[in-house]
Amino acid sequence: MKKALVFIMLISGLLMLITQAIAKDWKPVRPVSVMVQYPAGGSTDITARIIAKNAEEKLGQPVMVVNKPGGGGTIAHTEAANARPDGYTTLLANVPNMLTDKELVKGITYDINSFKTIAMFAADPLILFVQKGSDLDKPLKEFVKYVKERPGKILFGQPGQWGINEFGRIIMENAMGIQFQKVPYGGGADAVKGLLSGEVNVINTFFGDARLHIESGKFKTLAVADDKRLKFLPDVPTFKEEGYNVTVTSWRVLVCPAKTPDDIVKSLHDAFKASMDNPDTKDRLEKAGVNLRYMGIDESRKYLEKEYEMYHGIIQRLGLKPQ
Repeated sequence: MKKALVFIMLISGLLMLITQAIAKDWKPVRPVSVMVQYPAGGSTDITARIIAKNAEEKLGQPVMVVNKPGGGGTIAHTEAANARPDGYTTLLANVPNMLTDKELVKGITYDINSFKTIAMFAADPLILFVQKGSDLDKPLKEFVKYVKERPGKILFGQPGQWGINEFGRIIMENAMGIQFQKVPYGGGADAVKGLLSGEVNVINTFFGDARLHIESGKFKTLAVADDKRLKFLPDVPTFKEEGYNVTVTSWRVLVCPAKTPDDIVKSLHDAFKASMDNPDTKDRLEKAGVNLRYMGIDESRKYLEKEYEMYHGIIQRLGLKPQ
């Protein structure tokens, strides 16, 4: 029995040494995948494809974008969390669902500790929009006064349930002391159409989603939910500039399974960081309307933890339970 135990310990130790040796000089020998929780053609998919293409040179292997839509992101998140921690499976996550699904969706087993961060590439802030020329087309403080005088009567187009748009609406309402009437939509494109048609009075979404209607003059941008003004909208103030503590961004962070060895994570980070430093990558992402914001392994992890605390606090305050 003792000999068998010693043998098992020796084998375990040998396997650990082999794993460490492989990870120390890790280079992929087959394609690396980047999973995206949305169909092809969306802003997250476009971001993944641009960054992946220019990471291939340093990795020496193709980087394949794999679309795994459905289940509000739970399909992609579950597969990524349960993937072999060998560096070949990554996930480009960009909404708080990865952090909050376990608290809101029955049967979910992953949480923030199921993943290691590789790098963050972008953080697109929510923007508050109304129809140009409508009664709500006012400076933000006047808008707040107008809505306060009509509690629960201003219609807010709400895409999805318990995604970043809904959390963002709640944060905005609390900060400004107002209350909208939520009108549910299946997705962001539907909410944009709702504002265009006048079916709703207000929406919050991202620059890329509303760019066409901003440039055509159909949408009025009231405020940006970030710490600084958007490069694409230099004349639009932040909520904080107007006196409201609202910061809500859709981060795009590359993650991998939690048990992935640190040296493999570093190799992946270095390849994708090289892609981010490539002028072609930056130019193409900016043309796509992506708000670039790079963070490395440790910094992006701290950022996710901070985001989790914010969303967890909202869930606790509202008494939400898994459904």
